[in-house]
Amino acid sequence: MKLKRIPLFVALLTATALAQTNLVIPKGTEIKVRTDTTIPAKPPANAVYAATISANVTGSSGAVVIPRGTQATLVARTRCSTCRR
Repeated sequence: MKLKRIPLFVALLTATALAQTNLVIPKGTEIKVRTDTTIPAKPPANAVYAATISANVTGSSGAVVIPRGTQATLVARTRCSTCRR
C-alpha cells in the first residue's frame, strides 16, 4: 500500500517543481556574490572568474529564485565609451 503512495508523492513534487519554472527576478535586483578567485584591478576583457551567490535572491513573488551557495561565473567586460550608464 505504501508503495502506491510514493509514486504519487514524487509526481506531485515534480509537478510543483515544473510549475515554478516561470519565476521572475525584478529589474534592479541586487545579486550579491563572493569571488572564489582573485580578480585583478584591470582584468583582461572576457576573463572569466568563479564566484558564489552569497545571499538568497528572491523573485517578484518572494520565492527564492537563486539560492545562497549557487555557483556563478563573472565575466570581465571592457567599458563602452558611448554606452549610457
